[in-house]
Amino acid sequence: MAGGTDFTNKLSLPYLISNQAQKHVTLNESLRALDGLVQASLLSRAEADPPASPSEGDRYLIAGPATGDWIGQEDMFALFADGEWFFFAPQTGWRVWVEDENAFLVFDGTGWRETTSDMLQNLALLGLGATADSNNPLLAKLNNALFTALEAANSGTGDLRFKLNKEASGNVLSLLFQANYSTRAEVGLVGDDDLLFKVSPDGSTFYEGIRIDKDAGEVSFPNGAAFDNSVEDILEATQIQDAIDEILSGPPRLKLRLRQTLGLTDPDRVLRDYVAGETWLASTSGADNEWRAMCYSPELRLFCAVATSGTGDRVMTSTDGENWTAQTSAADNDWQSVCWSSELGLFVAVGLTGTGDRVMTSPDGETWTAQTSAADNNWQGICWSKELGLFCAVASSGTGNRVMTSTDGENWTAQTSAEDNSWQSVIWAPELGLFCSVAAFGSTDERVMTSPDGVTWTGRTVPATNEWRFVCWSPELMLFCAVATDGVDDRVMTSPDGVNWSTQTSAANNSWRGVCWSYELGLFVAVCSTGSASRIMTSPDGEDWSLRLGPATNNWQAVCWSSELGLFAAVGVTGVGNRAMTSVSAHSYIYRS
Repeated sequence: MAGGTDFTNKLSLPYLISNQAQKHVTLNESLRALDGLVQASLLSRAEADPPASPSEGDRYLIAGPATGDWIGQEDMFALFADGEWFFFAPQTGWRVWVEDENAFLVFDGTGWRETTSDMLQNLALLGLGATADSNNPLLAKLNNALFTALEAANSGTGDLRFKLNKEASGNVLSLLFQANYSTRAEVGLVGDDDLLFKVSPDGSTFYEGIRIDKDAGEVSFPNGAAFDNSVEDILEATQIQDAIDEILSGPPRLKLRLRQTLGLTDPDRVLRDYVAGETWLASTSGADNEWRAMCYSPELRLFCAVATSGTGDRVMTSTDGENWTAQTSAADNDWQSVCWSSELGLFVAVGLTGTGDRVMTSPDGETWTAQTSAADNNWQGICWSKELGLFCAVASSGTGNRVMTSTDGENWTAQTSAEDNSWQSVIWAPELGLFCSVAAFGSTDERVMTSPDGVTWTGRTVPATNEWRFVCWSPELMLFCAVATDGVDDRVMTSPDGVNWSTQTSAANNSWRGVCWSYELGLFVAVCSTGSASRIMTSPDGEDWSLRLGPATNNWQAVCWSSELGLFAAVGVTGVGNRAMTSVSAHSYIYRS
């Protein structure tokens, strides 16, 4: 229809003309159009084929390409009335309700669009159950609110992240918790990018309760950690020993932070210079066996070393690092590594040879029991994780199973290694919650692997494909340090996380076999199997290394630190009656000074 003198301007309804015959026809035509167009509710806008049996009053927006009685009527408004279809061209501003979509549409002159979504864009104010204003342009007064994730079945992901953003670090992004419109707590990024928890008694004075560092995830309590203690409001414990035990039961990073706060991580530089600068002292070994590894038990105040040679005496122990006693080993296997578990009160050693018995355990270093290994691999290194309650051993042979773990030292489970490399040593870093192992050989440059649980391992790229023999961890420096038996001026590498490694210049191109850390002295010490009389090197930071004099040019294999004795001890595979040595003692022990 078209507007004109005989028709209305907007809907093109025919006028009744004077002296017109059959006026009822014209009137009925106008009424039919009004009935179809006013307050229009359409069945659908997705149909291109007219229904086979339409009902009187059915209305559609015709989709394309149209067929049947609708051919050529795409995008037209269709009305079925008096047994036939009538078509109307939509005009700008027409509004209709589409029943099968539950949506309002408006014609903008070129096409139909939904009104709801566009009408709620770029609003200046929005109030739900209340009136929004310039101070609170979004205001909702209600008792419950729900945001739910769009399901994967509905083209979503099933996830939901509620994002809040601030312009810069110095701005404030926070949630305020109020009582009667007076703030009692604030949580957010307040003036910086650390996560802050604050409380207030009156809405104006605030106290910081918890601050979480954005870089390290460390938690601090700016106003102290109160535990409703009747005396001091600091710890639940009422006795000093209980307080110490409570502190020691905390997570490693918290204990380290506490030690740092108390200044206990600051090394004694005077004693460090003394111990590092003095010539090491020879010790009497229990037997001239090939001593490969050693560890120290603070609870037993005992060094324990294991060997790859000897007849029935491939273990030796010492209470002072100077005088050693041979002990009967569980079997004459080639024992390659040993560690101590304070929590279990147990030494555990692993070896390269033996049939199904490449593990042995001892509660005291004297009585040893053979245990069944997970596989007859060449087990090279072992360590203990207090936090996981887990022993972890690594091997230089095996197919996809060069790791094994145990919770008790007796029952072992094979685990899948990251690569079938020649894994030599493994260490646990409690502050990182991470095992780290190094390899001497491999098919790739991933001669480091790490694991948070001893089960799932990830290969890590090293900066130099040297024969890495041993790795240790410094909590105070938050640093791994590994040493190698080959390479040119780069037989040391360090890492803050076990992932990113940097080579360091070694003091000499010797075959460095073992390395350990003393937190009291703030000192790394490494020993080697080749070189001049200076087969020891030390470093306060893992980067700057200095050669130190030893008592003999033996083939030194392993070194460890005793806090109780204040000295380092080392063992080797060559020498006559002197296959052990110690540094001078940092304590006032006359016997090692």
